[in-house]
Amino acid sequence: MGLTDEGVRKLHLAADSATHEIICADLLLSGTTDAQALPGLINQT
Repeated sequence: MGLTDEGVRKLHLAADSATHEIICADLLLSGTTDAQALPGLINQT
């Protein structure tokens, strides 16, 4: 049984460049681009 594109997820992370601490994360469908994920990450900060 194979995975379909609907079953695959992509984890987007944003990290503090000084401390390397992860400051926000979003789990989205694999078809979501980094540019599309950015507003959601910014809203978490």
